[in-house]
Amino acid sequence: MKLKNTKISFNEKGFSLVEIIVVLSIMSILSAVTLPTYFSGIKRNRFEEMKAILNQYASECLEKYRQNENIKNIKPDSFQGNQKIKNLGFKFKDNPRCEKLFVLPIDNNDSSLFEFGFYIGSQTGNLLTYGLPSSKDQDALDMCFSWAGENCNNNSSIKVFNSKETLEKNKKTCFDNFLSNRRSGNNGEFFTWDEVSNRCTKSIYIVDGYIYESEDEFDSMNANLNCLEWLSNKENNKYTGEAEFSSCGSNTYFFYNGIDVGSRVNMDYEIIQNKLKICETAIERKRKSNFSGPFFFQNGKVPKGCEKVWICKKIIYKSEDDFNKTTCGAS
Repeated sequence: MKLKNTKISFNEKGFSLVEIIVVLSIMSILSAVTLPTYFSGIKRNRFEEMKAILNQYASECLEKYRQNENIKNIKPDSFQGNQKIKNLGFKFKDNPRCEKLFVLPIDNNDSSLFEFGFYIGSQTGNLLTYGLPSSKDQDALDMCFSWAGENCNNNSSIKVFNSKETLEKNKKTCFDNFLSNRRSGNNGEFFTWDEVSNRCTKSIYIVDGYIYESEDEFDSMNANLNCLEWLSNKENNKYTGEAEFSSCGSNTYFFYNGIDVGSRVNMDYEIIQNKLKICETAIERKRKSNFSGPFFFQNGKVPKGCEKVWICKKIIYKSEDDFNKTTCGAS
């Protein structure tokens, strides 16, 4: 009996059971490594898209703040609600507005997604990015860091932010009250913001809209204004005489017809000159009226230079002898 030699061909198709097991093992290992990375990459891309949208909203809100709009009650111009972001796996938190705008993951069971967004101070215009990732998910922590840095899960950053807002609000209220008093024309001591103590305790004095930082300056200016008002009243009333006023210091004023002439001598001179003018005017009126005879103004109560005169045919004579030589005196 002849044995038949059988040739084994390595070109025959098919795999052995061992080969199949090895291939399946390798594929299992690869899928275990690559699939999570693949899905993680998808989530990161969606997160980056959501970040870009929030950055755009933050930019629009900051522009509104710079235009003095009330960001507490308005939304970004390009805001489209949940319809725009639902395919990214997010939705907006209740009452989104420029002052506080946050998104939440639609799937609460996915720990790699988290709440994040921004605050804008309505008083300061400061921007604070913030996020609340799971502290047990490294992917979430990494994504949050790319958005908010050290602010992730950091309550103290919100406290600092709110503290600055409160401080700025108090400062604005303080300044507004001070300026309101100034615009209303109120005079006296008021308070403005003290940058050292960060309180509304700095004394400021207002006199007719002018601001003074010390009580001495205020008292001095207030006295000056009172003095000027007193002098103005004297002028308006055409006052003549000697007078003093405490707000004007220890000075004594000598007024003639409402004007301070500087001394008693000057005041008396102006008074005499005025009486002379009155006397001379009275004599001139008598002369023009064809009066004849002696004319003694105010029974002689006039200054020297306006003594008794005699008038004849509109001619004035200084002595009775000269007057008697005229036709008026001879008669």
